[in-house]
Amino acid sequence: MTIVKQQMNKTLFIIFLFFPYLTFAQSDSIKGNVRTIREKLIFLDSVKQNIKLFSTEGEYGHYGFSSPDFTFSRFNTFWFHTPWTHYLNYNRTYDKNRNIVEETWYYKNGNILQNFIYLYN
Repeated sequence: MTIVKQQMNKTLFIIFLFFPYLTFAQSDSIKGNVRTIREKLIFLDSVKQNIKLFSTEGEYGHYGFSSPDFTFSRFNTFWFHTPWTHYLNYNRTYDKNRNIVEETWYYKNGNILQNFIYLYN
């Protein structure tokens, strides 16, 4: 009987572990003629920052920073569906047609990680 119970506990654990990845996050939208957005997560607890699986992970997690889209996607997945948090620190500038003109990503200390300039026809 205990083997069956242990197997059920393992199965339930696996289901709860992967359930967050099967759901979808709702995204907020900003209304109006916005020219600049600045988003930065500040951790109130200086000891407990974003949880890392490996000690060698950087501020943006195990994968590091590869692109804004990947970072936003991973952030939304972890922020809304798991107990882990990931870090965001960026500034976006828009033109009058609501196109992103410039995007700058920062480290926690404020140093520039990467800058993107977008051009449109």
